[in-house]
Amino acid sequence: MKCYACGSEKIESSMSQCPECAFPVMTVAGDTAQFETMMKQMAEEYRGKKIGGSALGLLTYQYAMKNDHLVLDKESETALSVDVTKMTPGQIWWDKTDFARVDAGEPLSLTLSVKKDGKVRKVTASVKAPAGEGFWHVGIRMQTGFCFSVLVGNEKNFAESGRISLVG
Repeated sequence: MKCYACGSEKIESSMSQCPECAFPVMTVAGDTAQFETMMKQMAEEYRGKKIGGSALGLLTYQYAMKNDHLVLDKESETALSVDVTKMTPGQIWWDKTDFARVDAGEPLSLTLSVKKDGKVRKVTASVKAPAGEGFWHVGIRMQTGFCFSVLVGNEKNFAESGRISLVG
């Protein structure tokens, strides 16, 4: 079975709730079309309460040459204009900002902010730098259970972080 709220396919008929997002699992005898409509509406409301209004940001760093050395010049946060509430599991969104590349295979540690209801939580996404030419972009892949992963690279060649929860 598939969870109406988060898309998880880890639900078994004996379960009373989704193991990933805790949305109720119900069975019904009778009009399944009416039941499905009701469940989809309940799932949309549940999803809105859990992740509605979530916003993601990416900490970025700028470097400058000083005395023949590269030094950190500026740290800032770039808002990622992705609406995770409208994404389905597996769907990918790419930011258009160009980022300088790091040698392929090198570990990258990206710091993101997850904002919801006035609270900000910092999370770290770890990936190995992908091979490729040109600038990199940062992407988001929606996962089941109100989670996402971070992509680094481009639409054809990218590295992906592990799962990060939107709900804490």
